[in-house]
Amino acid sequence: MPIDRRHERFDFEKDNFYINFSRNQSIGILEMAQQTQKELSPTLTPQSIARSVLRAPELFDFGQCLVFLNRSKQERTHWVLGRCVRRLLKLAGGFLLVDVSSPAERVIQIEYLNRKPTQTERSGAEAHVREWFDLDRDLTPFHEMAQQDRLLATLVHHHRGLRLLKIHDLFQALCWAVLGQQINVAFAYTLYRRFVEAFGESYVWNRQTYWLFPTADTVAGLSANSLRALQLTGRKSEYIIGIAKALASGEISKASLLADEDYAHARRALLRIRGVGPWTASYVLMRCLGDPGAFPIEDIGLHNAIRLQLGRETKPALEEIRSMAESWTNWQAYAAFYLYRSLL
Repeated sequence: MPIDRRHERFDFEKDNFYINFSRNQSIGILEMAQQTQKELSPTLTPQSIARSVLRAPELFDFGQCLVFLNRSKQERTHWVLGRCVRRLLKLAGGFLLVDVSSPAERVIQIEYLNRKPTQTERSGAEAHVREWFDLDRDLTPFHEMAQQDRLLATLVHHHRGLRLLKIHDLFQALCWAVLGQQINVAFAYTLYRRFVEAFGESYVWNRQTYWLFPTADTVAGLSANSLRALQLTGRKSEYIIGIAKALASGEISKASLLADEDYAHARRALLRIRGVGPWTASYVLMRCLGDPGAFPIEDIGLHNAIRLQLGRETKPALEEIRSMAESWTNWQAYAAFYLYRSLL
């Protein structure tokens, strides 16, 4: 009988080449490591100091994910550079600049650019990437459902392998949702860029500046006037500072929201925060907390995506959308994300 190694990690190091495998099935350790090293050999870049490799799940297409990640040139917490995406992390040893790419099918490579990470930092970077690309979710049931759905069938065919791209930091997810309330996406990104560049930590490498999203601790100490100077409304400025204070004080945290594995409880907790309504709560549950049933039904972009998929001139009523979503049980978040993707 084969041994179930789904929860084991397998490491292989040689000449600063690091491989971490998260298994979905029992296969030979040496064969897998040798095959992956062979696949990656042509892709190693001289600027990287070390690298990790993750085995991606089935129904994963890195290119589809890059399209979504590259939707605005004003993004300041990651940078799409050709066939990879660059991100600045801050771990125990300080700033860590990484490039994430997929040089072969079902392979994700993380290259460490500015320094060699410790083993603990490698694990942290790998966990960050796994969460970012939602790699631990089996999408087979979603695809089986969507292929039979009149609205989703075409989308899962054209965007097969797209993953719901997560926002790791709860404060960032809440800020992005609040910034985007009742304005178009283009202006939301303008405010987002100004906010990150004004209050986020930065790091210069090879004469290029990279940013981290501002921390709740930093923003909690700001005045509303500091945010209004960036063209945020007075109300949004107050909301964001209030959210920052709640997180900085420990009144709310990502860990506490996920502690009971009860998304209904998490939703109620979010709705108690000033400035967080049903749409914002649903968006944060979907993009940050990983609730597969979260569905921001009030989203105008979602309405437009549905209208276009149905070939109509007018947007569907909320009741019609609710009726459509009844067959998407426990996959509403992915249905919404694929509909967002259809607008790009």
